[in-house]
Formats: sequence, structure tokens, C-alpha cells
Amino acid sequence: MIYLGVDLGGTHIGIGLVDENGIIIQKEAPTLAHRPYQQVLETIVGACRDLIEESAVDQNDIRAIGVGIPGIETPSGMSHAKNLAWNGVPLRADMSRLLGKNTYIDNDAHAAALAEMGYGNLKGVSDAIMLTLGTGVGGAMIVNGKILSGYNHAGGELGHVTFVQGGIPCACGRRGCLEKYTAASALIRIAKEYALRHLNTCLYEKGEDLNDVTAKDVVDGVRNGDTACKQAFEDYCEYLSDGIVSFINMLNPQKICLGGGLSKAGDILFDKVREKCRERYFSPLHMETEIVPALLKNDAGILGAAMIAKQND
Repeated sequence: MIYLGVDLGGTHIGIGLVDENGIIIQKEAPTLAHRPYQQVLETIVGACRDLIEESAVDQNDIRAIGVGIPGIETPSGMSHAKNLAWNGVPLRADMSRLLGKNTYIDNDAHAAALAEMGYGNLKGVSDAIMLTLGTGVGGAMIVNGKILSGYNHAGGELGHVTFVQGGIPCACGRRGCLEKYTAASALIRIAKEYALRHLNTCLYEKGEDLNDVTAKDVVDGVRNGDTACKQAFEDYCEYLSDGIVSFINMLNPQKICLGGGLSKAGDILFDKVREKCRERYFSPLHMETEIVPALLKNDAGILGAAMIAKQND
């Protein structure tokens, strides 16, 4: 069976044809998220048609389409995504009509979790939590082998759990969300604060205003022994570990899987987080939860979107 997976992000749209062995062929297109819904829809549909035409796959062999969006798909079939300015658009119905295939939609973090369940570090795991550490923080809760999304599919927003009462304002309109302390952007913000105290930090090599500093720059600084970067990374891992242990106390999962751009830091992140979590566990039983990296990286969105289609078809 072949499924078409669409990973819809705020910057890029990833599209791929997927069979039981993984991705057959894929391509990208710019989202240009500032445009009206109808124009973004035309880009998605056009890219899907181009990919099918470029492949050796007969369109009749494609069973269905799955789409991962940075938002929520309600049971009534309306898509909501803040960073695309979608407040209830009929993406599912429009794609089904224009491409002639049943289309199924879910949250992009849910899609990443499905991909890890099918092809990655959550294969065979019945209870787990997925956190994607990127510009924001996405989340998915897996209970008894299924994504727990709530009665109207709006659950799993783990990045928007209140983490610090009255804390940093969040784009969601509230304050102190976990996302503001554990996203890649949080690491950058913390590192800039420490850079003001350590004027000899390597971060100033990116410019005196520090506007071009990335999370990778901070991680590289940690590896090279930069004081400001090390202190910022220590604080960041404190926040992340507190969040992880709270989720472990709540759901007692077999695994916590960390994906997104920051997970690429590898052992320097995972060793530190595991160490800090061990200091915080409520019960020795919670120490059995494994904290693991997502394996699929850039392919997770497309593979997960295809699995959305496969599960619903």
C-alpha cells in the first residue's frame, strides 16, 4: 500500500510517497504562511500533483493522503493553526475533492509520534510521551498504543502546560508555558542573558546584537567550554528535566522520546537531562522510564502523516 504524506510547517511543506518500507520519493515547497488559506491550499495540492507526476507510482495505487498540521483538526473536519492564521478551514474536504483521495489530518507532533511508533524509537511501546523541541514545543501522549488527543482532538498541547506561574508571556496568550522555557528559542534567550555577563563569549562572533545566534551555536559553545553557553545550557536542562519528570509522574510512560532540532545535540543533551531527572524522580519506579532520542529526524513528519492516513483509511 502507498500513502501520500504531507508535513505542513510554517516555513516548508514536506511531501512524500510512503510504502511499507518507508519514503519512496519526497520533495519540499515553501509554505509562505502569511498568504490566505486558498493560496496555501493551492501550493499543497500543486506540490502533491507534481510529486505524483515525477514518481513512477500510478495514482490509482495511492490509498489515501495524510497531513500533519501545526495545529488541531476537529472531529467536524475543520483545521485550526495559529501560525497559519487558520481559524477553522476545510483543508480535509478541499484536499479530498481536489486530489480525489480520502484525506486525514492530525497535529504534527502527533504525526511525529506515530512515525516513531511505526519506524523509530517507540516501535512496540504502548505508553510513551513525545516532545518535539523546536522553535516551539509540540507534544503527544501515547496510552495503550494510541495517541491520546481528547474528545475534540485538541489534547496533547504539552508545550502549553503552565510551568512558571506569571512567567514569560507566550504566543498562546498565557504566561509561563513550558514552551517558553524548553524550546530552542528558550535556550537562545537564556544564552543571550548570560552573554551580557560574559562579554568574551563566543556568541558575540555572530554579531554584537546577538540576533543571529542559534541553538546550535549555544550547543557548540558548550562543547568548546564557553562559560556563558555552559551556564545557559545548565539552566535549560534544569527546566527541561522538571517538565519531563512532571510528565513521568503524571503518566508513568515506558519512554520519553525527544525530537525536534534540539534533540540533534545528542549525548550532551541526553546525558545531562537523564542525570537531572534521576535527581528529581518521585518514586524509584519512575526511574524505569527511558529518555530516548527520536530516530527519524527530518523524515518524521512525512512518515507520520502517511501513518495518519494508514490508521484512518
